[in-house]
Amino acid sequence: MVDGLKVLVIGIVYAIPIIVVGLCLGIPAGILSNDNNAFGGVLNALMSCLNLIWAVVLSLLLPRPLPSTSPQTTLAPLSALGR
Repeated sequence: MVDGLKVLVIGIVYAIPIIVVGLCLGIPAGILSNDNNAFGGVLNALMSCLNLIWAVVLSLLLPRPLPSTSPQTTLAPLSALGR
């Protein structure tokens, strides 16, 4: 149970950049799309591309700091990321 919570927290921390970018681009895009403005559609398309790229990056990087399913593992690989 605790390991699952740690994995959830690590995943959320890795996703923070796209959450921030999504809020910064998504809210104006939604407002502009409501006015039949083409710029809102462009922002939505840009956000979709960024989400796709970040999803690929996360899928490649996230398994590295996550502990394996063995009960003897720790989160030591996560602490070694900054070195």
